[in-house]
Formats: sequence, structure tokens, C-alpha cells
Amino acid sequence: MNSRRKIFFFSLGLLFSVIGAIALTMYFQIIQLKISQHALVEQAYKESKDTELKGYADLAVQSIESFYKTGKRSQAKRTLKNLSFGSDGYFFLYNLDGTLLMHPRQPELIGENLWKLKDANGDPIIQMLISRALEGGGYVDYMWPKPSNGKIERKRSYVTVLPNWGWVIGTGIYMNDVDRVLGTIDRQISHLIFETMRWISIIALIGLIVIAVAHKRLGQASASKEIDDELHRSVGPKLVLIMNLLRDVMYQRARIYDLPTRNLLKSISVETKGALDLVRKIRKRYELMGLLEDELREIKKSFERSYRTPVLFTLEGKTDDLPKVANEELCSLTEDALNNIGEHAAASQVYLHLRVEADNIRLTVQDDGIGFDLDSFELGSGIKNMRERMEILGGTFGIVTAPDKGTTITATMPRKNKLWKCIQWVRNLL
Repeated sequence: MNSRRKIFFFSLGLLFSVIGAIALTMYFQIIQLKISQHALVEQAYKESKDTELKGYADLAVQSIESFYKTGKRSQAKRTLKNLSFGSDGYFFLYNLDGTLLMHPRQPELIGENLWKLKDANGDPIIQMLISRALEGGGYVDYMWPKPSNGKIERKRSYVTVLPNWGWVIGTGIYMNDVDRVLGTIDRQISHLIFETMRWISIIALIGLIVIAVAHKRLGQASASKEIDDELHRSVGPKLVLIMNLLRDVMYQRARIYDLPTRNLLKSISVETKGALDLVRKIRKRYELMGLLEDELREIKKSFERSYRTPVLFTLEGKTDDLPKVANEELCSLTEDALNNIGEHAAASQVYLHLRVEADNIRLTVQDDGIGFDLDSFELGSGIKNMRERMEILGGTFGIVTAPDKGTTITATMPRKNKLWKCIQWVRNLL
């Protein structure tokens, strides 16, 4: 497996590893969001209904207060039996040993001792109700048949005790309303998970296409390099050798050839020189690939696509012979400056100017954005980093700005610097 293919598969593995990690992280975060939403909704619903339930229970106790004082138990039962709220809202009575005294929706159970009755979860319902009432009153959650549909559903009841009679009075509501809300949340979160995974898949596909295109271009660039090396090391020298041999034949041994032969040799020499010139032109074209100007224009286009802000790019001087390190630093500085503008400046126009002089290279990035007060504003790490890099490279970094006046960044570095080769050597090692 050649190196390009190894790089290709390594890039694929890295891409899918990162995408997979992001997908898993987002999935678990969404599930955690679902759990927290469940808890918040259920808690809020319970709190709102708890106040309502206690109000109903207090109202029921008040409605039988006169009977309670006079000991008229039968009248009290009839009154509680006739109290209701909604199709499934009613009151019930137990004595302290667990015998059901009154239940308007299940009269067939009246008189039965339900002390050992357990719900679908195995909880001793009546024992919990009586225990909570004897503690001073409170709320109990359990499973119980819903009168309107006969289904076993979650119920939350409030109970209190009438100590003189040894009665436990209570009322409750069914939690199907909150279950419907939670079901809606579940559906929304399931849709969110689906949409998130779909977009992650699209991003992964785009990444795959980008890697494939990059691999192809890398192959083309490698092939171009091989052609350039072959032209430089093999074809060019051979053409030069042929030229020298023809020159030797034409000028040193011309007398032994007749005129037609000499003309033929001259024509061959002319064609060989033309071929050598063509080789040199081809090599020059390959050498011009990846110039600083082209890189800056690509950065400009990328910024315009990302932030929808036009950039006017101007160039003074030639960039053909600039050191590779200088090219890299100028590109990096341009990217950082444009990113700062895109993120913070709210600009409508950006100006990018590169001036290559005999001794210096000057890069200016200007915008018409909101600017800021340089004296009272603490510079961010991005600008500090740009300044430090320029100082390390023997250059200077300046910034001019004011509120509503835009910002101008100027970076200057020496065109020739002994430090360039040292930096490039270190980077090659890394």
C-alpha cells in the first residue's frame, strides 16, 4: 500500500472516529435532556396538582364539619359520596384497619378489608395511605383503576385523618395528563435524535467527498511533482547534452559534411532547442503552483462564503520568490485577522492589501465595522498571538481602531531574514 493510500485511509478513519464520537456525545446528551425534561415536567405537574388536591380535601372536611361535631357518620358519608370533580375525581373513606367505608366509583368493595391490597408495582396501597394520614396528612403515588376507562393508571392522592372517628379521608387525580405531555416530549426528542443523526450523516458524507477530492488532488500534485522532477533530472539534461553534441558536430566537424547535411543538423538543433525551451516552460508552470497570491485569494473566497462579507484584495509587488515560511505566516495571519472581523466586527466591507517591497513585506487588513476603544479594551488572545508571532519573526504588528470607525491591522516582516531558514528547518523536523 503506497503512502497516498495510507494517508487516504487514515483520513477516513480519523473522520469517522471524530464523527462517531460527536454522534455518541450528542445522542447521550439528548437522552440526558430527555430525562431531565421528564423530571422537570413531572415535578411541575405534581406541584400544581398537589395544591389542588389539598384544596379539595380541605373543602371535603369543611363540608362534613357539622356532622363530625355531632357524630352523624351516615350523613357525612352521604355528603362525601356526592362530592366529585370531573369524571374521575371523587373522595374515599377507610378506617384505620384498612376496611373500605365509602367509594362512589367502586361500591362493590365497601365493607371489605383491603389492608393487604397491592398495586401492579407490588406496593401496599392501603397501608401507605393510612400511614401517610397518621403522619399528619400528605401525598401518595400508586397504581389504581381509572373509572372512565377501567385501565390501571398512575394516581396521586392526598389523605388526612379524622381522629375522633378513626377515618382516613382522601381524594386523588390520575397522572395520564402528565403522561401525555411526557409522551409528546419523547416524540419530539426522538425526532430531534433522528434529525441530528441525519445531519451528522450528511456531514460525514460531505467529509468523505472532500477527502476523496483531496486525495485525488494530492495524487495530481504528486504526479505533477514527479513530472517536474523527471523534466528537471532527466529530460532537460538529455536535451542539453544533445544540443552540445549537435553544436560540436556543426562547428568542429562541419567541413566533413555537405551542405544538405549541415542544414539538417541545424534544423535538428533548432527543434531540440525548442523542445528544451518547452521543458523549461512546463517546469516554470509547475513551480508557480501554490503561490502566496493564490493562497490569499482562496482565504478571501472562504471568508466571503462563510460570513457573506465582500473582501477587496490588492497586491503590489511580486510574491514568486518569497520564502515558504513567510508565505505560511502571511496566510495564517490573514486567516486570523479575517476570522476576528467575521466574528466581532459586524463589517460590511473588508480590504486586504499585500505590499511586497525590496526589504519588507507589509500586510494590511482593514474593515468598516464597529471598532473598539483600544485604550479601554483588553486585547484577546488572537490579536496577542498575531503580535507575538510577528515579533518572533523580526517584524512589527500594529492596530488602529476606534468605536464605529472600523479597525486596521498592519503586519510588517523583513523579506530576507536568516531566521527563515532556521524556522523552516525546525518545521521540517516536526
